[in-house]
Amino acid sequence: MKLIPLKDQQQLKANGIHFKKSTLYFWHHKRKYPELFVKIGGRVFVDSDEFFKLAEKTKEKEANL
Repeated sequence: MKLIPLKDQQQLKANGIHFKKSTLYFWHHKRKYPELFVKIGGRVFVDSDEFFKLAEKTKEKEANL
């Protein structure tokens, strides 16, 4: 599990997550992808391992259409 602070846009991009932090906050707020987010001490983090698993699943799903 590799956690990246949601507030740090540069660190998100450096780890291959090229979504705006506002999009990620929206997903967290709407509980769209609950496996992506971890809240520790009031701070929200993105689990980059889960992010890339989700991206791979989506890519496979698109390939099968």
